[in-house]
Amino acid sequence: MAAVAMGEMGIMPDVFWDMRPCDFGLAFRGYRQKKFYELERGWLYTREVIATLCNVNRDSKSRPIRGRDIIRLSFDPVLVVPRLTDEEDQQIQANLKAALENLPADHPLRNIK
Repeated sequence: MAAVAMGEMGIMPDVFWDMRPCDFGLAFRGYRQKKFYELERGWLYTREVIATLCNVNRDSKSRPIRGRDIIRLSFDPVLVVPRLTDEEDQQIQANLKAALENLPADHPLRNIK
């Protein structure tokens, strides 16, 4: 604990030895969170550079790539996929069954159940 406090965190020895364990815990939590945000900022920069390079070299007809398409970070919005209703699920299964029945008899997917 002392090595982390004095080495990594830069807390002076006299300050460290006067700290209560709960004070050190709070200081360490803040230090760890700061390091996490620094790391994430680095990844933010990296993914934007990669996206820029991809977009410079992409076909003009394809859609631009965003940084979050390459690397997702903790502050990116979460994609929520809506759940299918029972009716939608049954319709999809019926469409799949009809598509499989329309395949030639010797097609390998024809025997999937």
